[in-house]
Amino acid sequence: MDDLHSAIVAAFEKGLDPFRLATALINRKAAEQGLVFSKRHLKKIEACLRAQEMHDFVVRMPGSGPPREFTIELDHSDLQEVERQVESLTERMPDMMRDLCDAVAADLLVTLTNTWPREATHQQREERQFRSALHRKWDVPFRLLGMLITIARGIGGTLNGELRDEGDPKLLNTVEVLTRFQARACQVASEILTLLQGGFADGALARWRTLHEISVLAVFVHAHGESAAESFFAYQPLEKARAAEEYQRSCAALGYESLSRAELESISKRAELAWRRFGRHSKEDYGWAAPFLAKDCRPSFRALQESVGLRHLRPFYKMASDNVHTTPKGLAFALGLVCDERFLLAGPSTVGLADPGQLTGLSLSHVTIILLGLRPTLDSAVASKIVLKLVGEVAEAFCNVEADAP
Repeated sequence: MDDLHSAIVAAFEKGLDPFRLATALINRKAAEQGLVFSKRHLKKIEACLRAQEMHDFVVRMPGSGPPREFTIELDHSDLQEVERQVESLTERMPDMMRDLCDAVAADLLVTLTNTWPREATHQQREERQFRSALHRKWDVPFRLLGMLITIARGIGGTLNGELRDEGDPKLLNTVEVLTRFQARACQVASEILTLLQGGFADGALARWRTLHEISVLAVFVHAHGESAAESFFAYQPLEKARAAEEYQRSCAALGYESLSRAELESISKRAELAWRRFGRHSKEDYGWAAPFLAKDCRPSFRALQESVGLRHLRPFYKMASDNVHTTPKGLAFALGLVCDERFLLAGPSTVGLADPGQLTGLSLSHVTIILLGLRPTLDSAVASKIVLKLVGEVAEAFCNVEADAP
């Protein structure tokens, strides 16, 4: 692309060169007198103009006629003509550049489209080779994590049906919240495994951030019982109201229809009840948790982490957040890059998968074991032991591969 830009700039600079334009004018005046200059002659004239050393010189013409003398003069009107040509070209340059860029872009896109099937086949072959190497290296931890996710999904499916069938009135909101948390945790864990199997360590860690948030909230709700679960759902109208406000501000720019007055009034009425209940905490993302924290404690995610004893995972959470929000630190750091920082990672890598892999197993186990705790039976106890043992094996497998890495 730089070559194309340089060529275009050079062409326009050449067209705007007043010495070239003056040489062309001299050539035209000579032609009017029957004199045709060669390219060599024109270059000599241009050189004289640039050096401001115009003088007589001999032009050898084909044939054997006697020597002839020509006088070519440039008056003020001729110089004005050169200036007009420069001004005209300068004025038309934006339009010419736009038309040229459109034409070049269209031609280049056609070329790229025509060559893409071959390039796509080449990339697919390279991707297969990469994935083969990746799975040879990480096959054991991948299999174990996949096994854990499958077991967790089975536990969630079974308990979702059994707990809802029992319909304990003292646990209605708790069951609703925790079964949804566990189902979402299984889904996110599956997404993470897919990213790991593709060699995307940073993407996997970014998705673990979501899984960790689910884990913290699940532990918190379980610790504070039915009232916390009910508070969690009661906070939803406030979030809907904020979302509606954002939508109304942006819908016109997006080309979407705005919400109707009736819709806005309905949302506002529900939100008003929640405002009255949660008071000054209504503007907080985790305002629903305020009643279960210390009186002077701001209901932040950090506060929830500390409340449930998961503060020690905050460094990993912060690292994942840096990547999600593209902070200066996050932009400079990549899990999948272990060599010189001057290199940039623009695709998958076979390194850096251990941390997100281990963390995924840990967070998924938190949510699943908490759900099992709602039904304290021998089956649940056995299932919890299996999950805990498998989490340890997942962590060990990821650590072993990372330790063996060159």
